[in-house]
Amino acid sequence: MSVSVWQQRPGKADHFRCDVAVIGAGIVGAYTAFSLAAEGKQVALVESRFPAAGATGRNAGMSLMGAADNYATGVARFGRQGARHLWELTRENQAKTRSFVEKFQTPSVKSGSYILAIDEAESALLAEAYALMRQDGFAVEFSKADPFGRGFGSAIMQPDDFGLDPVALVQALIEAAQPQVKLFAPAEVFAIGRGNGGRLVVEARGITVECDRVALCTNAYSPLISPYFADKVAPKRAQILLTAPLGRRVIDRLAYMNYGYEYFRQLEDGSFLLGGGRSYHRELEVGYDEMATGWLQATLEEILHKYFPDIAREAPIVRRWGGTMGFSVDGLPLAGQLPYVPGAFAPVEKPFVPAGEYETVPTPVDAEPSGIYFAVGFTGHGLGWGMVTADAMLGMLLGRASEAGLFDVRRLGNKTPGLPY
Repeated sequence: MSVSVWQQRPGKADHFRCDVAVIGAGIVGAYTAFSLAAEGKQVALVESRFPAAGATGRNAGMSLMGAADNYATGVARFGRQGARHLWELTRENQAKTRSFVEKFQTPSVKSGSYILAIDEAESALLAEAYALMRQDGFAVEFSKADPFGRGFGSAIMQPDDFGLDPVALVQALIEAAQPQVKLFAPAEVFAIGRGNGGRLVVEARGITVECDRVALCTNAYSPLISPYFADKVAPKRAQILLTAPLGRRVIDRLAYMNYGYEYFRQLEDGSFLLGGGRSYHRELEVGYDEMATGWLQATLEEILHKYFPDIAREAPIVRRWGGTMGFSVDGLPLAGQLPYVPGAFAPVEKPFVPAGEYETVPTPVDAEPSGIYFAVGFTGHGLGWGMVTADAMLGMLLGRASEAGLFDVRRLGNKTPGLPY
């Protein structure tokens, strides 16, 4: 992160003392702060811009069971037991999300979803995925024909998936956690170190927080906090377009297509949302710029005209936006404890390493645990497994667990494999 000496001089910031500082107020940070407040902790929630400013507030608002891969691909990658465990965790995450949506009465629609094939090869793979999911006890249905009649192939239907307003949910979580959670925003973090008494000190624009523990819920922005993440998390851009409301319902489900690379839904007001297209422009759609780009938006329009020509004729595009996702090096979220305090280590020249150029960053080792924990690297599925990853991190932060299970960063060892997506 970057804050100038004129924007914050030493000694000029307000001071706040608490038990835990949570950095990042997206869905993971808001849920983490809420959970800590439920444990009786005093929490500082520190956000560089405003709650849900990043990927949480820029996605399609879909709560889906599963990962970016279909289940057959997941079994090939993680093994049968690993895939089953991963899908069960996303189902648990979905149940948690639904419970909060119902508790706070934030906007949602339980429509179910379709995973759609776009060619014969993907249709065959979805048929295999469906058979495996049924064998493993997941409630899914299968259609050999396109359920929309728009040129897709076969489809898996997941009845428990639902749409939501992620910004409203984040705001509700933060409000419900007060007064034990104090929100500081905008407050861009530029240093984390130790104070004279050994407590952690988070320095941000306008506020210095002194605390016992820190929880990094910074996803794509993690490499800007610490070079430890430079070979573990990379920023990838996602983009969406939205049409004006139609006077009729065109689709009645959330939908994923093309191996999860594209997705669409019709909102309650009748507008049509279409996102994705990144796979056609992999080398360009990287970094922290959230502006919509002409090349990818043109691709989304081509997809719109191919599968929904009636919508393209009837409803003009009224909004386009982008967002930055944090892709982990192996496609699964990362949770654990930072091996050192960032303020004790000089930053590297490159805060992150572009895709395809992953390098191991030297990691200093402190004499004592850092007290800085993290849940990051959601690879475009923060709504799908953010809460359960945060729970894994919180188990370690609260001293109830020594590792973070499936999401533990130590699974990487000394390996930094290429991104699978």
